[in-house]
Amino acid sequence: MGLSLREQQVLALIEKGLTTQQIAFRLGISRYTVRGHIRRMRAKFGVPRMSDLPTAAATMDLGELHDAF
Repeated sequence: MGLSLREQQVLALIEKGLTTQQIAFRLGISRYTVRGHIRRMRAKFGVPRMSDLPTAAATMDLGELHDAF
């Protein structure tokens, strides 16, 4: 199970505590696109909430997350 570059970017911003709106602004995409990335990541990790993603990601071997923004 891998994450796309954009999913990695969204996850890195979630880990920094940004909201969906702030992530969208930072990445220059709509908040609906951010929600889509979050929905796919939640399905990949099998977690019910966005706030569970950083913990779930920490238990997986994802390599170093891209922080290119």
